[in-house]
Amino acid sequence: MPSIVPGFEYDIFISYRQNDNRSGWVSEFVKHLNEELAATIKEPVSVYFNIEFIHFFKTMISFNFAQCGQ
Repeated sequence: MPSIVPGFEYDIFISYRQNDNRSGWVSEFVKHLNEELAATIKEPVSVYFNIEFIHFFKTMISFNFAQCGQ
């Protein structure tokens, strides 16, 4: 989904430390933000929130620890 503002890919970019989302509060915030934006603004607002990287990062750490144990 493109940005509302021409020339930009995203309208909102969520930047956070991965450790800050251990309890899931950042994910909850983004969920509620998207719901509020959808209810308030006519046009779709694109929000960048890279949750996939977190899952990839956790998988790589687990894999590396497993390799060290062998």
